[in-house]
Amino acid sequence: MISRRCFALAGALVSVLLYLFTGVSQAFEGTHQERQNYQAALSDLERGRTVEFQQKLQQLGDYPLVAYLEYRSIRRNFSRTTPEQILEFRATHRPSHIGERLFSEWLAYLRRRGDWNNLAKYYEPQSSAEMQCAYMRALYNAGQQDKAFDEAPKLWVVNRSQHKECDPIFKVWLARKLYSQTHVWDRLGLVYAAGQRGLANYLRRFVAQDDQAMAEELDRVHLRPSRLSNTSRYSRDRLGTRRVVMHGLKRMVPGNPSSAVSLWQHYRTQLSFTEEERRRVEDSLLKELARIDQTNLLAAPHDLPQSQDARVVREVTLSLMRQGAWDAVFDRLLETEPEALGVDAWRYWLWLSAINHPTLAPEDLRVAEEAAEALSKERGYYGFMMAMRLGVEPSYSHHPIRLGEQGLTRLQALPAASRVVELYAIGQESSARQELSHVVTRLAPSDARLLLKRVFDMGWISDAMFHAMRGGAQDDLDLRFPLAFEHLFRQAASRTSLSLPLLLGLSRQESLFRVNARSSAGARGLMQLMPATAQEVARIIGRSRPGTSDLYQPKLNIELGSNYLAKRLSEFNDNRALAAAAYNGGATNVKKWLAAYGEQPLDLFIESIRFRETREYVKLVLSFSAVYAWKLGFEAPFLNDSELAFGPGLVQEGTAERQVQP
Repeated sequence: MISRRCFALAGALVSVLLYLFTGVSQAFEGTHQERQNYQAALSDLERGRTVEFQQKLQQLGDYPLVAYLEYRSIRRNFSRTTPEQILEFRATHRPSHIGERLFSEWLAYLRRRGDWNNLAKYYEPQSSAEMQCAYMRALYNAGQQDKAFDEAPKLWVVNRSQHKECDPIFKVWLARKLYSQTHVWDRLGLVYAAGQRGLANYLRRFVAQDDQAMAEELDRVHLRPSRLSNTSRYSRDRLGTRRVVMHGLKRMVPGNPSSAVSLWQHYRTQLSFTEEERRRVEDSLLKELARIDQTNLLAAPHDLPQSQDARVVREVTLSLMRQGAWDAVFDRLLETEPEALGVDAWRYWLWLSAINHPTLAPEDLRVAEEAAEALSKERGYYGFMMAMRLGVEPSYSHHPIRLGEQGLTRLQALPAASRVVELYAIGQESSARQELSHVVTRLAPSDARLLLKRVFDMGWISDAMFHAMRGGAQDDLDLRFPLAFEHLFRQAASRTSLSLPLLLGLSRQESLFRVNARSSAGARGLMQLMPATAQEVARIIGRSRPGTSDLYQPKLNIELGSNYLAKRLSEFNDNRALAAAAYNGGATNVKKWLAAYGEQPLDLFIESIRFRETREYVKLVLSFSAVYAWKLGFEAPFLNDSELAFGPGLVQEGTAERQVQP
């Protein structure tokens, strides 16, 4: 019989071999015994064995997860814990999410207990409406009524029914009529914009008596904006009249833009709109007119008002480009903060408007060319597009993170990093992800990169990828773009004649290669298939009908997803941008966008996609595909021949003959 000593020696030898071959320091993680003691301590705590729990807690010493045991112990005993102890724990464990988590849970405990004095004293802003309302109640019950009533409008003026925790203070605030008519009309506008007509009916009771008729008119105008054409109905210059006109004009623009603009020209001179109200109306008109390329109804391209709303700036700029008003585009971009469009997008469109500008001063052309040169060196959608246009090699900027023994030693010295690693090691993935999310932006950038590399090497590649940008690991392309499930994707690419980089790029965007990924809409697995879609594809290719849980099987999910993508590519003439848009936003919507913007160059069409999620999705899939092509050694242009042939071409006709103004 082999002795225990032999087993111990064999175990030690395995540890040494693991160290030699993987470079992983065993000292970085807890030992098997420490993990067993940790689980035993948890069991003692849950069963109320206080003495045994304290003994094991002492035995664990500096084990990285001792703080989690302390957290659980305090959380179970809030009634016997002082505010000072809560604050001390929070301060001690500030680099960890459990300090903030305990503090938030303690505030919630104070609310449940009705300890209004302590809640009012120690409250700090919370994200939940319930706790915000509880703070207002705490102020009121702690004798700080004026402060409580100051909070009321912030919580009352929303587009939905507020959390019931607010009701006691709202009742007093409303009964004392501490609200203003501006509060009431502001909320009515938000509620109607959200389609909450039932709530609007309740809110009308708070409208001043002499404006009640106009409050009822708001509902009629909401349903039939054309009522604004009878201007005599809205001649009385009051707050309610102005708000009804504002709401009606916004509703009218999509269906009858010329009437909306004409009526605005009338009402703006007849009613005393505030500057803020005028801005809101004109922003709304501008945005809707830009979407249908009819900004000329409001003003000539160079005379359109500037907006401070980034969404309006974007829509107007795109509309002017679609209309070919390149000189106006260039001028507006020079007056626009690059951040309003995104710096890379701003540089791309500045260059495009410059080369299409009929007469451009040399110094302005130099500005655009410098922006283009800088952009072509960036890794990403706009950088790759710019490099292709300039005929230069795209930049990938791959700088892998080197962990090594020195990096492991550094991480071992960081309690926050040790907690993350140990939580993953003992299988508490949810807590590990919460901890990682909290600490990755609080560590020094060099330490955050090391931690992400460690998490990646441990096998939690999706979590490392998810936090790569926040943690400063954006240039490690091995970490950000792993060849996960490569053999399955290669098989699928071969069977469907799809591009392997496209399959990898799309799947990375869909799920970050999380096998068990599930979207809020119910899409599942690596390629995020809806159950009904998966069943239809399975029927077409002759596979048995998959159950919902089957979609978490990587091989099946990739097989069905790749066939679905192949169908979309075939439907849209091998255009990856359109196929990706259909994969995300639906083929029916893509056909609608093609009907509206299909005559535009592909880059402008992509920017004109109405769904922001789909628009950004297409850009990411194209750029991710380019990175995977580079990693795999594929010789592939950023856009293929089919994509280059989309619309009238990427560059407008005649740009080579532009005239440069001396």
